[in-house]
Amino acid sequence: MRNMFMCCFVLAGCTLNPGKAVELDTPPDEGCGAEHYSDLIGEPVANHSFDTENGKVRIIPPNSAVTMDHRPDRLNVDVNVNADIARLWCG
Repeated sequence: MRNMFMCCFVLAGCTLNPGKAVELDTPPDEGCGAEHYSDLIGEPVANHSFDTENGKVRIIPPNSAVTMDHRPDRLNVDVNVNADIARLWCG
């Protein structure tokens, strides 16, 4: 009985407050400029230069090893085996 009484007190602290809504933060714009180049997917990578304000661009050929550091201001350009742009992403 004593254990059940203690358990009720512990669980009482875990209740949610139904009066407050939880707001989730939306992710900020990463700022690498990938959205400006999205129409280039499928185009040959050699036909384009990727000029960004900060100049941080990484061209990634197929089956290449890349570092896993996340840099939101860096534009990554994945290239397929045909040397076409397959994916553009920030990181």
